[in-house]
Amino acid sequence: MSYSYQINLASGTTVHSMDRKTIGALKEAFIKMQSGSFAKSNIEEIIVYRGNKIHGFYDENFKLNKSIPVDINDILLTQAFGL
Repeated sequence: MSYSYQINLASGTTVHSMDRKTIGALKEAFIKMQSGSFAKSNIEEIIVYRGNKIHGFYDENFKLNKSIPVDINDILLTQAFGL
């Protein structure tokens, strides 16, 4: 399965990534894209998906935020979009 991310910015804008085979490749793509597109201080959260399921929530430094439960959010996403 491939990984992708969705970045939610403070302005309300959402940025999506292309699929990558590993989390490492996804982080590398984030670093390259982030360097010129927007400041880290504008990032509210990064949601990483594995396939069509939430894999984890990450901070502006692409570090896993273990305080947000993935299972509950994944259930809500599944019910909302019928995934």
